[in-house]
Amino acid sequence: MQRKRRNRRKKINKRILRCELSYITPDDYHPDLETQERLFPGFRAICIHLFVAMDVDEGIPLKIPRDKADAIKTVSAYRVLLTESTFYQIVRLPEALKQTIWDHIDNDVEDERLEEQASDLLYSCVRRAEKEMDISMVQNMSQVKMIWHAIKGAYGRQFEISNEVIFDNFDEVSDTP
Repeated sequence: MQRKRRNRRKKINKRILRCELSYITPDDYHPDLETQERLFPGFRAICIHLFVAMDVDEGIPLKIPRDKADAIKTVSAYRVLLTESTFYQIVRLPEALKQTIWDHIDNDVEDERLEEQASDLLYSCVRRAEKEMDISMVQNMSQVKMIWHAIKGAYGRQFEISNEVIFDNFDEVSDTP
């Protein structure tokens, strides 16, 4: 008798989850410095996530729920999945192009030509990631909630932040997630 294989989603990279958690929480609620240093996501993850977040802030191609809490969760899950998909697109690049992106991030060289080339490459990776990404994941609120709980627990359950703290942070900043 053959077992049915479940169509399971692979785990989301903890580094990406930590980047998103840092992005959505107030500074006062981040884990202690020792924990942040020990579980530091790395400059590459931070830079790619911020690049994706800036792109998402310009607009996303899906319907956002009216409820503020669901909207914040949905956009946050979308950023995480798009960041993960963008990394996948970068890894698929030819070695020389991939190295251009990593050199720019790792060395932070003040060469405008290299910066422009790396930005163009990253932008094209984000666009390809958007086209290939499974949007149904962020249209299903049960999936969004699973990703949301993974984000909140990215540093461990002992550092988990309440929804209210995160949602209140968006009241102070703006009304959009």
